[in-house]
Parts: sequence; structure tokens; C-alpha cells
Amino acid sequence: GRFTMGALEEDVMNSRDNRERTVSVQSFYMDETEISNVDWREYVHWIKRVYSTYPQVIKNALPDTLVWRSPLGYNEPFVTDYFRHPAYNDYPVVGVNWLQANDYCIWRTDRVNERLLVDKGIIEFDLAQKGADAFSTEAYLSGQYDARVKKLLPSLDPEKPEGRHVRFEDGILLPKYRLPTEAEWEFAARGGIKSMGYTYSGSNDINEVAWYLDNNEEQETQKVGQKLPNELGLFDMSGNVAEWVQDRYSVYG
Repeated sequence: GRFTMGALEEDVMNSRDNRERTVSVQSFYMDETEISNVDWREYVHWIKRVYSTYPQVIKNALPDTLVWRSPLGYNEPFVTDYFRHPAYNDYPVVGVNWLQANDYCIWRTDRVNERLLVDKGIIEFDLAQKGADAFSTEAYLSGQYDARVKKLLPSLDPEKPEGRHVRFEDGILLPKYRLPTEAEWEFAARGGIKSMGYTYSGSNDINEVAWYLDNNEEQETQKVGQKLPNELGLFDMSGNVAEWVQDRYSVYG
């Protein structure tokens, strides 16, 4: 639907970077919580296993733990422990840049679609895949992936009686995971419209829905999903950590 996006209060600093405007947003899905450390470690583990001979690829997947260092405080335990120690498994991953976030979306798309094809008996699951032989959705759809194909779908093409690969229009594979646009994120953060019949009951009490300076028990971050969800069932859309979006608004176009 359509909603008014941008600042709800007067721009006293005249920054002009969040001006009100009406935008349209199509239906979309969003994760209930932020990506956690254990989620990202699963990704890094896969990268290390598949690209073990490509140290730069592995390095590019690692979050920057030095973001914890500050001249105003001693955060060295966070530098060494926050991403790796199991005590922080369910805390949001930090130190990830925009390019890394997009790479994670690509990896997630491939792993989900790989599992869907494995469950359908169309390809074999192979823990030994390495480098260029690793499954990718794009390679499979373009017909460049034949290494572990077990079954083909029936083909109506008389020139290909043996069958064909799954196509996107078959409804088996999922669309690409991606970062939300700025408009999508703001719509989701505002919690939707109650009259549209959503089942979650939102709250206007910031202490019930968000972690911020005065209620975070002197911790830098908190576990994901600990506060109440907003009306759309999404957690931590206010407070905790900053989140990447696909694009940004600029008065310069």
C-alpha cells in the first residue's frame, strides 16, 4: 500500500535528508529478527569449508570485530569474544558492511534453494563440494550445473525427451533473499496498519519494544527477539543495532 515516509517532526537542523513523501510498497517478506552471530558463523563455516584454498574469500566473509574498540572505553573482550563465544550466539552480528550483507543474501538464497531441490530428490546433497563446483541458483537455472543432478522434470519438448531442469516458474525455487529497500524497512518498522487485520498487538511504549541507552542494563547489545514484536510480528525494529537497507534517500537523487 501507500504510506507517508520520512520525518514526523519538524526538521529543526534543516538536514533535508528525511523529507516527508508518499511512497508505494509492494508486498514483501522480512525476517522476524536481526541476523545473529550464530547465523553468521554458519555462513563463515560454509565459506571456510568450500573455499578453503581461497583465503581472501574467507577474510571477506568475516565481520570487522575492531568496530568494538573505542577511545572512551575498554571493549577489548567484545573484540575477541562477541562474534565467536557461544554466550553471544543469539546476539545480533555487528561489524558487517553493506557488501558483506549482500553476499550473505546471495549465499542464503543458494543454500535454501539447494535444500529445496535436495528434498525433492532432484539433486544430491554433497558436503564435499568445493569452489566453483558449489551449488548456486543462478548456475542451476542457466543449465550450467549438472554435477549432482539425480532427476529431471518431464519435458514437453520433443527434442529433449530425457527431461529438463527445474525452472523458476515451476514454483519449487524461492526468489532471491535481499536487503529491504529504505521504504520497505520504514514501513515494517512503523508496524503496519491495525485495521488490515494483523494478529500481533503492537505497543507504543518504547520500553516494551526497544533496547536503548536507559534500559539496556549497561550492555552494548541485547539478544534478538527479547522485546515485544511490533504489529507485523517483527522484533527490534527500534533500538539494539543499526541495520542495512538496499538503498538510501538523497535530496541529490
